[in-house]
Amino acid sequence: MPSVKSGWTQIGLFLGSLVLLSTPGLDQAPPSASPPAKSLKLRFETALSDYHAKKFDAARNELETLAREFPASFDVTELLGLVYSAQGKYSQALAPLEEAVGLKPDSASAHVNFATALAECGKTSLAGEEFRKAAVLDPSEENLNAWGSELLQRFQAVPASEVFQRGTKQYPRSARMWVGLGIALYARNQYAAAVQTLLRATDLRPEDHRPYFFLANAYLLAPSVSPGAGSKVIARMGRLMKLHPRNPQAVFYYARCLWKEDRERGKQEDLRQIESLLKRSAELDPTFPGVHLHLGILYQSEGRNDEAIQTLQKAIKLNPNLAVAHYRLAQVYVQAHEKALADQEFQTYERLHSQTTPQDEQEGTEIGRFLSSMKTPESKP
Repeated sequence: MPSVKSGWTQIGLFLGSLVLLSTPGLDQAPPSASPPAKSLKLRFETALSDYHAKKFDAARNELETLAREFPASFDVTELLGLVYSAQGKYSQALAPLEEAVGLKPDSASAHVNFATALAECGKTSLAGEEFRKAAVLDPSEENLNAWGSELLQRFQAVPASEVFQRGTKQYPRSARMWVGLGIALYARNQYAAAVQTLLRATDLRPEDHRPYFFLANAYLLAPSVSPGAGSKVIARMGRLMKLHPRNPQAVFYYARCLWKEDRERGKQEDLRQIESLLKRSAELDPTFPGVHLHLGILYQSEGRNDEAIQTLQKAIKLNPNLAVAHYRLAQVYVQAHEKALADQEFQTYERLHSQTTPQDEQEGTEIGRFLSSMKTPESKP
């Protein structure tokens, strides 16, 4: 049956030009079919055609009439809910979509459509249960992804990791399954395991930039990684930078990962290369606070206090709530014997730090937005 594209997910396809309809009288009517059955079939097909043509008002008017005349029709009831959803009237869509689930409880797509509307209305717990039922009825890649992603949205990382672990076994070539598992491991603070998982995801779909940034953040937060993992991360981030040379975050994260890898391997850090990469990122996006923060940290490490102050102030101007930038600026002021200014920045840092988590201070890690982007179906290679 049909489905609707929302901010959460696009689940399945509605109908082709010809559909098999479950309600008696809507399928291919035999010559002996009664006039009401023929009328219902023709009117439904007209509404269906209007739905596909995005003539939602016309489809809604016909379906509302049909729903009153044929209240037991699953197809009419579900399509009416989908028309409401297509018009953004999700609260109005809940009743017919819930009724459709009652009429056909073994339909995975019915549960998914109802879950989607529930999620759009902010009823995340109920949505999660409907996504779960859909995945039990039909453990497709799409349904497992929707269920696992919804669990992550509600910060239920352990069950989400179980769903995505199952997904990687059932669909080992699905980048989304590996990305979902990587995010779940990340949310459980298992950063080293997340790195290994996200390395696999980036290799499955190397042209998709989304998993790389999560891979970089997991690597940067991991206290330690398995031997050789750091070099693999550098190689993947270098590949991303070549694929997307004008993406400021691609350049930024390559610089940061390179910096960490050099330190951990005891190599002499090539700060000029790192500085050049960070400056290039800043040129590509002057409004990105993270790049100015790390340029400031680099200047601080070399005792270039004037440049550090100027750069860290710019980061703070772009994002006044970036606690770590205030802390770094306070340190530079101490080195510059500016006690009053240092005290002021330390106080600001303490205030902001009490309101944020370590992940919040990592500029660029936004799990919710990443999950939303991950819910769009993958294009097939």
